[in-house]
Formats: sequence, structure tokens, C-alpha cells
Amino acid sequence: MRSSVFTLFILFFSSISFAGIDNAFTPTEPQVDSVSAVSAGGAHTCAIIAEQIRCRGNNASGQANVPVDLRNPIQVSAGQYHTCAVTGEGIRCWGWNGFGEIDVPPGLVNPTQVSAGDSHTCAVADGRVHCWGANTAGHRDVPADLVNPTQVSVGQSHTCAPAASFLPFNFCL
Repeated sequence: MRSSVFTLFILFFSSISFAGIDNAFTPTEPQVDSVSAVSAGGAHTCAIIAEQIRCRGNNASGQANVPVDLRNPIQVSAGQYHTCAVTGEGIRCWGWNGFGEIDVPPGLVNPTQVSAGDSHTCAVADGRVHCWGANTAGHRDVPADLVNPTQVSVGQSHTCAPAASFLPFNFCL
């Protein structure tokens, strides 16, 4: 496990080029144990390293510009052109906002996980799945009887969440 995380770390901090956008810099070699999470998006990657989020790759929409006041990251999710994080204070999103995908709904209680997709975002909070952003394929329409989800994962035009209330089937749109 340690060598695979180290390899990932080196790839993450090596020279990266996406569509002619170069993000080359000389990597330093921190403790591999300080990498606690990683997420790959459309053309950028983010990681929680030593309790800070660091992103590299395409930044055409600001998706790799981590807000300077972001504190206490717990989880990070890189989408197509935006990034979101669960922090000790709630959920923060940044980057492109063409469909409201970074407009976190107010009042999310105790978020535990967030998943950034192409043009929509979903989170697990207060025992439910909450989604915002584009809904062109109905991928934001969470069934009312989906309770106590364990996680959520979003893609380009779909959302999936396993939950005890839907066994043996899981919610996928």
C-alpha cells in the first residue's frame, strides 16, 4: 500500500500537462503517510496532504484553486470543472458554476461525504442524499424513501447511492 500511495503521490506532483496547460514544478518528498485522500476529476486531481487540500492539473475554471480560507478538510471530490470538500464547517465547492453545481444548499446538517460530477454535485448529510446543479437526465431526483445512505457517487449524468432502505437494489439514476 505504501508504495502505491507513493507512486500516486509522485504522479500527482510530477509535471502534468492537460490540453496544453502545463503545471510543472519540482516535487518535494513529504511523508507519504500525510496523504489521507485523493480524487481525480475531469482533468485535475486533488489530495488531502498534511490536512490541506492541494490540486493540480487543468485550472481553466478555477477548479484547482483551493480557497485560501478552507480549513479542516475531511474529504475531497474533484469533478469535471469543479471541486468540493467536506470540512469541519460543512461543504465548500469551487470552480465552474454553469448549472449551480457549486451552490451548496443551505442547511445541510452533518455532511459526511460529497461527490462532484460533470455539472451536478451530491452529498450525504443528515441521513439523506442531497443533490444540486444540472438535472437534465433526472440524476438529481433522489427518491424520498432513500434513507440512511452510506455514500453517494456522481458521474456525468448519473447518481448512485447504496442504502439499506433499497436493498437488494440501490438507487441509481
